[in-house]
Amino acid sequence: MNKKKTIRIILIIILLLIFVKGFMGIVRYSDDPTVSLALKFNPFSDNVIHHQILLDSTSQYIVIASDENEIIGEKIFLAIFNLNFFFLIIAFLLLYYTFQKKR
Repeated sequence: MNKKKTIRIILIIILLLIFVKGFMGIVRYSDDPTVSLALKFNPFSDNVIHHQILLDSTSQYIVIASDENEIIGEKIFLAIFNLNFFFLIIAFLLLYYTFQKKR
């Protein structure tokens, strides 16, 4: 692989991490062992959300997947959620502008 393809792949991975960090969250319910992976609309809100009742169609989150006790890949999502949001954006911008200068 040449450098341009490698930089493009890294940029795509960083964009994916920014999307997951900004617009996805894990919803836990206080009275139920169900855990949900959901889309959220505020990128600066918490990624692990504690909710009182099960989410319905009027909720502020769109549920993608739900499971008892733990969703598949929850530890990976939690690791991504622990990344610094601004560091990801700065890394993307630095790589993007470096890539544009080399063109």
